Amino acid sequence: MKKLVLILSLSSAFVTLPTLAYADVKSETVGEYTNTSAITTSVKTKLAGTKGVDSADISVRTETDKDGKAVVYLSGTQKTKQQIKDAIDSAKMVDGVNKVVNNLVVR
Repeated sequence: MKKLVLILSLSSAFVTLPTLAYADVKSETVGEYTNTSAITTSVKTKLAGTKGVDSADISVRTETDKDGKAVVYLSGTQKTKQQIKDAIDSAKMVDGVNKVVNNLVVR
């Protein structure tokens, strides 16, 4: 009987622990997901049309902050600081973008 209780206790711990690990992750509603996807697409399109920026080397991710406003994350590499500045400026110009977080580096 003690073995059965121990086995059941351990198995429930394995089910519960992964759930607790993700408790702080903010889940998006369908509307938020659609909006962040649309903003990501718009930023990628804007970057592709920005002269001098190598958009193929930039990853774009959009999330909503606690107030529901769009935060765009740019990551990747560019050849110059000017290209990074131009990419950030272009991303800021997209409708719906509240903030741009720069994780771009010069390679």
